[in-house]
Amino acid sequence: WRSHKRTGSIRGQELHHWAGRVMATEPEAFVEEFIGHLAQMSPPDHAVLPGEVSILMEVAAKAGRPEIVEAVMQAAKERLGVVEDPIRAHHCRLTAHASCGSEHHVEELLRQERAQAADGTVALRSLAIVVRGYMRAGKLQGAILQLQEMHRLGHEIPPRAVSKLFAAA
Repeated sequence: WRSHKRTGSIRGQELHHWAGRVMATEPEAFVEEFIGHLAQMSPPDHAVLPGEVSILMEVAAKAGRPEIVEAVMQAAKERLGVVEDPIRAHHCRLTAHASCGSEHHVEELLRQERAQAADGTVALRSLAIVVRGYMRAGKLQGAILQLQEMHRLGHEIPPRAVSKLFAAA
């Protein structure tokens, strides 16, 4: 990563690839490495795109590192002037907490979503995110409860989720 980043701007799939590698090997360096890189490439020769920050948040979230998700959002705001879309930020928080099996934090985020929703329910996308995260964390009971909530709300349970759940069990 360090030798490759010297070649200039890294975007899209390439950024995702390198972020995943650094997250797997040096998570403590993740925020400084990538936000620092984006800050160095900032205007006039490189406008930081919100999608680049989203890639970093999603890599940290899928790794089950909510503290790194928060640190990326904070550093992006302070150093790059990029404020993440609130819905995307919420989904990354859900992914991160579910992926590390933090059921208490997941329930708190879902409670907040219910309180803000006009109809008082959680979005299907949020429930699906939690199911995937819980399955990553090996929290099969939590995944089953979220699938039951999907069904209770009248959503169709994705067959792929059921087959993955059976495979994991």
